[in-house]
Amino acid sequence: MILIDEQGTVIQGFIPPSRIDTYLPHMIAGSLYRLIKFYGSKSKTMYRVSEQDVTISFSWNSVLSVLENCPVQFLEDRFRFYGYEEFESACDLKGDLYDYIGHIKLVNEQALGDGLVLDEVEIVSSRRILVHVQTHDGPVMKLYLWDTAATDFCLKFKAQENTPSVILVTTVNPKRFGGTLTISSLSSSRVFLDLDVQPTKDYLAWLGSNSEAANRINADIVTKAETVTIGELFTYIKQEGAKANESVGDDAVVPVPQALIDTIGQTRKFVVKVSKHNLEGKTQALTVTKVLPLEVPVLEDVLDENVAEEPADGRDDAAGVTVKRSSDGIESGETKRAKCG
Repeated sequence: MILIDEQGTVIQGFIPPSRIDTYLPHMIAGSLYRLIKFYGSKSKTMYRVSEQDVTISFSWNSVLSVLENCPVQFLEDRFRFYGYEEFESACDLKGDLYDYIGHIKLVNEQALGDGLVLDEVEIVSSRRILVHVQTHDGPVMKLYLWDTAATDFCLKFKAQENTPSVILVTTVNPKRFGGTLTISSLSSSRVFLDLDVQPTKDYLAWLGSNSEAANRINADIVTKAETVTIGELFTYIKQEGAKANESVGDDAVVPVPQALIDTIGQTRKFVVKVSKHNLEGKTQALTVTKVLPLEVPVLEDVLDENVAEEPADGRDDAAGVTVKRSSDGIESGETKRAKCG
């Protein structure tokens, strides 16, 4: 929670879980209050939402009253925006939380358009939405919306008359996945679209007059780049392995890989990871995390040990005894048949 005093100072506020039902139901967005009897403490350095290093906490005897006819004008919303460079510097540091604003490029790998439909079943199952976003003509970033933020985005997206273009998310956490910078929502994050707040209105106006600049994409940010020289690229092109199905028709048959052929007839055990999404999602699948080695039959181990322990002159007799016992066991359980030869 963010508190703003009459000087405009933004301070982090905190209501203990045991007192949330006492105060929060009476607090209305856009209203002004006077808080009496509270205590202050040093803020943690991790995930701060204001520049001040103190936190105002509600105590057991705090009094919250509505402030009417206040001469001081407060801004309804306060934002602290970061861009790509700032998020890059703060990545994985667990420091202050900043807000992000930009225009939407993709939603769950789908391009924006009048035909874009969000798969609500998939979103509820995965509790996540992936949005590719870009600020002005800067790099494209991956924005992950989780849990409540994903639900809010879905509801607001569907409520818009036209497909929304601008998104603002508060208190996002910059992290690096697979070498690529991403930003993720937290439980405190709020989502705004197009005309929800003044910053999104201003950005939407800029987007309307700068569509050419906004459509530029730096593909190195969207994909994981690997640096190669012209010589290395030319060497790769010359390799036979780089030519797939050269000079063959559409009816050409590609042989099955030998590694797959070798598994025919084998029985293996797999370690699989199963989640709710695997069984209830649009595509039902299991994720194999490990393939256990083939089990060696116990009988062979016993035979090898017996042979190794017997002296050289008694190997034939020992083997004969073992085989005969096995034969006797088979004959006692089945009908005897005439022996050939």
